Amino acid sequence: MIDRASAEISKCIMRLKRKDNKKPPEIPPKPNSAATGASNNSHSNNSFFQQNNVHPTQGIGASGGGSGVDSSSILNRHGGVAVLPHHIATLSGGGGGAFMLPAGGSAGSLTSTPTTPRRIATLTRKTPKHNKRFRMVVNSSQLCMDEEFLKYLFGHYFAGSEKLILPTVCRKWRDASYGMGRSFWGDLIPVLKCKELRGIRADLNAGIRRRFYGGLIKRGFTSLKLHSATDEDAEDVMIHYPQGAALVESLKISSSSLTDKALFNLLDHLQSLQDLELMSCNEITEDGLNAALPKKLRRLVISDCIHVADVSVSYIARTLMCLSSFEIQAYHVTDTALAAFNPKNNSALTTLKLTSCWELTNQTVLHIVSGLPQLRNLSLSGCSKITDEGVEVLAENLHLLKILDLSWCPRVTDASLECIACDLNCLETLILDRCSLVSDLGIGYLATMSSLRVLSLRWMSSIRDASVHHIISMKRLQYLSLAGCTSIAPSTLCSLSTLRNLKELELTNCGVTPQVLHFLHNTLNCVIIE
Repeated sequence: MIDRASAEISKCIMRLKRKDNKKPPEIPPKPNSAATGASNNSHSNNSFFQQNNVHPTQGIGASGGGSGVDSSSILNRHGGVAVLPHHIATLSGGGGGAFMLPAGGSAGSLTSTPTTPRRIATLTRKTPKHNKRFRMVVNSSQLCMDEEFLKYLFGHYFAGSEKLILPTVCRKWRDASYGMGRSFWGDLIPVLKCKELRGIRADLNAGIRRRFYGGLIKRGFTSLKLHSATDEDAEDVMIHYPQGAALVESLKISSSSLTDKALFNLLDHLQSLQDLELMSCNEITEDGLNAALPKKLRRLVISDCIHVADVSVSYIARTLMCLSSFEIQAYHVTDTALAAFNPKNNSALTTLKLTSCWELTNQTVLHIVSGLPQLRNLSLSGCSKITDEGVEVLAENLHLLKILDLSWCPRVTDASLECIACDLNCLETLILDRCSLVSDLGIGYLATMSSLRVLSLRWMSSIRDASVHHIISMKRLQYLSLAGCTSIAPSTLCSLSTLRNLKELELTNCGVTPQVLHFLHNTLNCVIIE
């Protein structure tokens, strides 16, 4: 990440210098005693760039407010020492240049304006459209401790779990990263592992929890995950994290032994809750769940909660009118539960995922098309009793579908794909993993779909080389998975090089040779999962 940041900064500097070189030479001002002729040659010498590839965290202290950065020194034309860190590009200007940090958050640049070493100055650079204010930084301590530079660096070159290391470098980095708030930390989900904390001494446990809740507040987190939680853990959240009532919008509870009462109290405390996930919460009953669910929920996920079945699904369909996404994985849900959905109460519902609901039949499809005609995203993954007749009804009525998941539906054949290709003109994503009865003929039907962007054909041993020839006519494909398709000859996969819009290609466990992989890497500008 730091290498990317360094390269980006260098590019911006080079662009600015090329722009400066096109300007007509200016008559330098008369030098004074403080700068003896330093500006006379400011535009006559060529600057050069040098980058040292060092580990991003080399020399950075783990605590304290100082920079603690191992750095290199360069002698500038003013006789001062410009010190720059190894993990930022080392820059040297022939005219005594200073590193220019844009206060507005844009990339840095190099200017030949003479400056006194180890001094921060401010100037305004005029552009054709607007003025930008730059702050000049001439040594590494100022650069690595400058809050605006840190925010720019963190925001552009750190993503996902990489962000977690930033607060551990020093206090300044911690405060800068915490100060970026929800927009920076929003893609992460803080997890409280309650079982691990219960094995720690009581006073240490309390301290860890206080710091955890404090970090949530400072960083503006709106999500929270409780893993292996008990009733006491839920009570602790309500007592020591009262701000969560207004902050928490998304709650995940997994592998927990919460009772009905604890779940009711916790959800009642979180007044801003809009997104709820319950996974492997086997102490929760249907009556307890129905009583606890907030009426304003917009997304609900229930997975592997053994007591949840038809009663709860029917209650959700009749009561949660704001729900836009509902996902359930329950082995005992039957067709009767889906009959409760209707266009009047569930007009906001656009995503329905019924995963591994083994008891559902084609009757469920009839309930779905009559009660939820507005669906955009439908998953019947693992619903093994769905047949071609059900898929035909689905395709004829759900014309707004953009995502359809029929993976692990062993009764789906080429006839289903013919209906999908003819009627679902808006479909962009189709998942057919483990549909073993689909052959090359069915893939040929899909080749006529101009809207298709994502196609997943994992572990479909029945498709062969002819399917690849059909696939290469889908010029707009952005994601393709042929993982586990062992009946396709490796040499045939070379023809996938014509899919120029591909962004990701998965070829694991399909017998592809190193030569074919090398060819695809050289011809396709996409991620190839081997």
